[in-house]
Amino acid sequence: MANIRVFNPWSMLPSVWEDASDLMGTTFGSLPRANMYEKDDVVYVELEVPGYTVENLDISITGDTLKITGKSTEKTEDAKGRRYYMSEISERSFARTFTLPYEVLSEEAKAEFKNGVLILTLPKSEKALPKTIKINAR
Repeated sequence: MANIRVFNPWSMLPSVWEDASDLMGTTFGSLPRANMYEKDDVVYVELEVPGYTVENLDISITGDTLKITGKSTEKTEDAKGRRYYMSEISERSFARTFTLPYEVLSEEAKAEFKNGVLILTLPKSEKALPKTIKINAR
């Protein structure tokens, strides 16, 4: 009896993504996960960046755009004299751009890095705060 194999084009998809990511030098889907929320008069952004250090991260705010970039490099000085049989840990980088829901006071922004999580505290500007309008009766 002959074996009949059904061709499934979707089975090739993971290897296509891997090949494309090798060409581009990054892994698809490797962007750090993030949370953005507000509490009182502050916008918070949390970003999971395990394996990065404070020195490898850059944060910039321009208008209502927040950009966070990171670059982690392999320690080449430790690699001398090694003969690798497999090497999957290498340089990696990311760039995440967020549109903030409000204008913030970038000069008062704070960043904390703890246990692989970057937490940004971004106070809202006066323009973004709710205004109370007094009604004059005649």
